[in-house]
Amino acid sequence: SGHGGDRPIFMGSMHRPVLRGIAAVFAVALLVAILRPVPRVRLDLWPTDHMRATTYTDSGFGGSSKARLEQLPGRLRFDWKLEACSTCVPFMGLLLEPHPKRLLDLSRFDSLELEWESDLGTPLRVILLTNEPGFTHPDKPLTRRYLQIERAPAIEHTTTVLPLSQFNVPAWWFRETGHIMNPEYRPLDRVEAFAFEAGESVHPGAHDVVRLKAIRATGPGNRPHWSALLLLVAAGCLIGSFFPRKQAPTSPVPEKTSDASPSPVP
Repeated sequence: SGHGGDRPIFMGSMHRPVLRGIAAVFAVALLVAILRPVPRVRLDLWPTDHMRATTYTDSGFGGSSKARLEQLPGRLRFDWKLEACSTCVPFMGLLLEPHPKRLLDLSRFDSLELEWESDLGTPLRVILLTNEPGFTHPDKPLTRRYLQIERAPAIEHTTTVLPLSQFNVPAWWFRETGHIMNPEYRPLDRVEAFAFEAGESVHPGAHDVVRLKAIRATGPGNRPHWSALLLLVAAGCLIGSFFPRKQAPTSPVPEKTSDASPSPVP
């Protein structure tokens, strides 16, 4: 029974390595969670059941440019030709807008991804049309703020990444509307539609066919919430290993007493 009193002391000395081992395991798991790439969030814009595709041309202004759409399995075929116009600046385009009409919030995304290809690789302007309360008027389409960037689709199917930070307001928009506003103002939380038009450098007579497979908005993902839990558990185990384990009180072992000597026998 004298050796039984040493057992709590042995158990108390063992709890520190155990806690530190647990802390090391959780620390390694936390490091893996931090170094592991975070999947990017994405929003599919096309094809979806809530997006409608239409075309527009300069025919209402005396022009003769052409634009034709054809829905193929898994892609949209956009056949266009820019023709000279004596009474207007020639234009044509493909318009993608939510149906029924609503505003899209792209403020939490940083890029637009296009899966597309073309026959000739003619440059196109990719346009975001945004809505500004108090300024945008449905009967005046040019009052919508234009954010645009110019890219040439590859001849073979590819994915083109367009950073939203590189979309700019064209100079003609300020001249057309007379609206003086900070060009850095970017209402990406109020996107009304997407458009594709012939690029600034494209001359009348140009013709191309674009096949559009997908449009999506992408942005940085968030670290999983359980990584914070790993950090707390690892820190708790590490801190707990520096404190001695509380031992249960033990009753003192009574000293052994020798029996009284017998009285001498007379």
